[in-house]
Amino acid sequence: RCLSTQRHCITLTQEEENMVNPSGPVVWLSLAVVVASVSAAVPVNTKTMKNFGHSIKNGKLVANTEIDLFEHTCGTPPCTITQIHCPAAGPAWYDAVVRFYIDGDEPINMTLLELANEGAPTELGPPPPSPTLPNTSEYFLGTAGQSCDAVCGGHQLQCSPSVNTGWGVDEGKSLQTRLATFNASILKCPFKPADDKWWAPDQPNFVCGNDPNAGLCVGWESVPAAVSCEGTFPASCRVCHCVAKAAAPAPQTAPPGTGDHGPWGIGLFGHTANNGGVYSTVRIPFQKTFKATLTSSQGGTYWFIVRGVEDYPVVIGDLELPPQAKLKVHRFNSLTTEGELITLMNVSAGTSGAVLSVRFDAKTTTSGYGYLEACMRALIDGATSPLFLSSGAEDYFLSAYYFNEGEFKTPNSGLTYYDGKGVLSVYKIHDRDPLLWDNGFALVFRNMEDTTGCGDLEHCPNQFCKNGTRVDDGIPPPPFAATSGGGTDAFYNTVVMTYEWPRGAAVRGQGRQPATEASTEALDFVIQLGKAGLIDSVVEVRLAKLLGDADPSATAVVQRYAKAADLHRSAEILSKMYT
Repeated sequence: RCLSTQRHCITLTQEEENMVNPSGPVVWLSLAVVVASVSAAVPVNTKTMKNFGHSIKNGKLVANTEIDLFEHTCGTPPCTITQIHCPAAGPAWYDAVVRFYIDGDEPINMTLLELANEGAPTELGPPPPSPTLPNTSEYFLGTAGQSCDAVCGGHQLQCSPSVNTGWGVDEGKSLQTRLATFNASILKCPFKPADDKWWAPDQPNFVCGNDPNAGLCVGWESVPAAVSCEGTFPASCRVCHCVAKAAAPAPQTAPPGTGDHGPWGIGLFGHTANNGGVYSTVRIPFQKTFKATLTSSQGGTYWFIVRGVEDYPVVIGDLELPPQAKLKVHRFNSLTTEGELITLMNVSAGTSGAVLSVRFDAKTTTSGYGYLEACMRALIDGATSPLFLSSGAEDYFLSAYYFNEGEFKTPNSGLTYYDGKGVLSVYKIHDRDPLLWDNGFALVFRNMEDTTGCGDLEHCPNQFCKNGTRVDDGIPPPPFAATSGGGTDAFYNTVVMTYEWPRGAAVRGQGRQPATEASTEALDFVIQLGKAGLIDSVVEVRLAKLLGDADPSATAVVQRYAKAADLHRSAEILSKMYT
């Protein structure tokens, strides 16, 4: 085979000829047609598709400490994480955070609850205010034989072990005056040097019963920092410090997750055990390096499994994505008001991509599901007119009538939490329903809206408008109140996962992109370098895949070095770039 420049000719094996011209052999075309009719498939190459991964059993989870789980340097890109599984991560597994460090980019942070694609809608909004406690701090004198627990409890207060008699200021005279309201005899209470200092758990006290020390104040000097609230003596009237009772602890609630707290799972994610069992097969591609860590607010024990494959592109449904595709996570968390237009995610021009999934948690500030009277929209490639993705909020998630059948979980969508009063968590998967863009993208939603006409950013459509012409049906749009059933203002929390890549990157879709004249010339040059032993097989295979798919970046780079006079230097530079 000779390059079109006629500068040199080389002999190719049949396998190399297939790589250079994949559209040539009839067998390749036949196989491609059969596979494409079923779904996108990645041809197996066991020479470069190597598994990697690690598992940890009985790992030590240190509170608030980031723990390394696994890291890998990609040998033959794209490398892809194919499974994450966390059987357990301490007592608060749902709050444990997994971080993915990918190719030097900002890390992706996800709680294990999010990794399972479950929400915590009941926790949306500001925390409830702490109960206001009276600023009560008072001294009481008990009756003979009473403990301070009994004295304070009789005043709806609780005993404080801290008692200050004021001995160092006025030898207790001020406190005696305060306590005289309970027993005036304490004003005449003398102190004996032998009895001044504290020495027993029923002290400080006033000896008010039948006792040889009757009428004395005992143990008022050198009182310990904490005295017993339970101590008693039959003849002692104890001096008690009483304060307001502590607020009752918040009632224990079930951990967040699905409403039924039962095991569930689909192809992409699931939650199959009471205290963990979280898995995700969402593909996480990387070109150079990957690292995973785990952080929890509580200590304990954890188990973890990570697995992946080298030279393994990402496939969504029927579409094989470009090797440069990266997983991105977009978040929105805010209170929304009736009629408010909100942007759940926005990707700037110059970036192409595909939506993988949308999870939507909501909690009304009152009750009801009126906020669901809204249509999901996409603004694709800089468009100002939306593509309508739904005829209502619950419709986007493949349900109807405010989810009146309750919870469900399917490969296409699911309602994982629903209380029937205005709180829910729901998801939609776009692997079988591709949502793509070439040059920028925004996902736009509302909290309730009018419905009329052809639809725009302000209204849901109630008809199809051919050539943009509205048919006047004579039906005025219903007011919000007529359709809402209450529950408008609501807290929204959304997580949108996408794959994104630079615009212009080769999108292979169902099969491979045909080689161009430029990429064929570049591939011929790479094969020449390989046969001459100037580049190793890893670099040659990597460049062969990129050039076989007409990758524009690799084609341009190799072409420039093919024109250089020093082949050895060209080979050295290409090896450093593509190792």
